[in-house]
Amino acid sequence: MLDRPTAADATLDGPAERVSPRWPLAFVGLAGLLGAGGVAVGAAGAHVGGGDLARTSSEFLMVHAAAVLGGAAAGLALLRSSVLLIAALGLLTVGAALFGGELAVAALLDWRPLPLAAPTGGLCLIAGWLCLAVAGAAAAGGRR
Repeated sequence: MLDRPTAADATLDGPAERVSPRWPLAFVGLAGLLGAGGVAVGAAGAHVGGGDLARTSSEFLMVHAAAVLGGAAAGLALLRSSVLLIAALGLLTVGAALFGGELAVAALLDWRPLPLAAPTGGLCLIAGWLCLAVAGAAAAGGRR
């Protein structure tokens, strides 16, 4: 057999011995906090005010949460998933559908069939991002 390095033997920086395999998990947690902040700032801006500054803050937090999460995904590619991670992704999916769907129907059809869908979706998004933060922290601590 040839002694070729495998994906499990290397990171983006070189051999696995140089970098702890848990570093991406810390970034998953940070992405969760950024995303939760982005949703919270966007909601506060919409209800309390804040105009363009709140919108810009929310957009920056969300875009950077996605970027951090994408970078962490490269590091997590060989690790197993966890119940917390699956729950986080489920909450994010349901939350985005409820929140985005309610806003789209209200904006495009001037109809609000489920008036609590947007706030419920927003709470799901915040919970999903925080669950992602907990999943990253738990995984970094050796728990699933």
